[in-house]
Amino acid sequence: MQQLAPGRDQAVVTTGNHVSIRASHFLQKLSASDDVEAFLTTFERTAEREGWPQDQWAGLIAPFLTGDPQKAYFDLPLEDAKNYDRLKAEVLARLGVTVAVRAQRVHCWKYCPDQPPRSQIHDLGQLVKKWLQPETLTREQMVERVVMDHYLRSLPKDLQRWVSHGDPKTAALVVEMVERYTVVEDLLRPTSRRGPVLPPPVRPASVPRREASLDPGTSTPKSSSSVLQRPVATRTAGDIQCWRCRAWGHTRAQCPLQEEPMECGSARRVSFYTLTTCTTHLDLEGGQFECTVWVNHRPAKALLDSGSMVTLVHARVVGRLGPVQRTLRVVCIHGDTREYPLIPVTISARNTSVTQEVGVVSTLIHDVIVGRDCPLFAELWCLAQTEL
Repeated sequence: MQQLAPGRDQAVVTTGNHVSIRASHFLQKLSASDDVEAFLTTFERTAEREGWPQDQWAGLIAPFLTGDPQKAYFDLPLEDAKNYDRLKAEVLARLGVTVAVRAQRVHCWKYCPDQPPRSQIHDLGQLVKKWLQPETLTREQMVERVVMDHYLRSLPKDLQRWVSHGDPKTAALVVEMVERYTVVEDLLRPTSRRGPVLPPPVRPASVPRREASLDPGTSTPKSSSSVLQRPVATRTAGDIQCWRCRAWGHTRAQCPLQEEPMECGSARRVSFYTLTTCTTHLDLEGGQFECTVWVNHRPAKALLDSGSMVTLVHARVVGRLGPVQRTLRVVCIHGDTREYPLIPVTISARNTSVTQEVGVVSTLIHDVIVGRDCPLFAELWCLAQTEL
């Protein structure tokens, strides 16, 4: 101790009002075989024991970094490089040490019969502490981290891999990423798209129907001469019925009562909704495909649009807009393209709330048009079909 005492006295040199700390008396350069987390922990404990100012920690440890940690220090902006917490986070991120990796280390730990039991339980405790970080997180945050880990492990492999790559920090971000993935997957799966449930067409009495009669004493059907003979694959005008006017001989696309789904004139109102099965909007009695939602805690009448890939709101619903950073491009059926402000709002329905970006249109016919990008669309659509 007497021999080490002079060396400790020379570790801190005071020149006038400037204090020079010689960390080389306590630390060695980081080698390729060293554990980076153990190296950083050793430095932090040494700095706390010696009373080094925390605002100088980044500058003190920088000369001892090598390899990727050293590159991380030089790649950081000057202000961030002076902050030890940011430097530590960047170094661990460069080496792939994330929350998910630490959780994986805990789950992969196994008892080894060839090693001392006390040492092994100590190692497991250190792994859990590095994962849950009780010295920096609150009890609620630690519980949330455990819940997030169990939730992620229960997801399908593809979805689990996609969410883990995003490295979400809170449970809300995990749920948002899962909802976004589910919406995109639903859009890319044609069999999952369900159109509106409409009653089957009623054939008029003027169109003959095929009948069959049986010879007395036989079970073989015999075609009557008065029965219309026509191949099954052949379709005539009498087989086609319009689902709009219920008339026979044409489809809804050629219906004379057809309405323009999107008006493009500057002095005319604009509607953006259209179904994949026709070029006119739904005209069902009673508004079965409309519902009430809350936008930023304000009630609004919403139209469920299965053919729209975006959600739009009227300007009167969101009120006065502040600075707009992004815009939404909307293409109508004629090929015209318009840009509208894109803002985040909170949409609530049936005790469920989601936050997403929507386009703001001042000439929208409806208060809200809920598109398939809204996480609540599937639930509201199923509810509308059930009521219908």
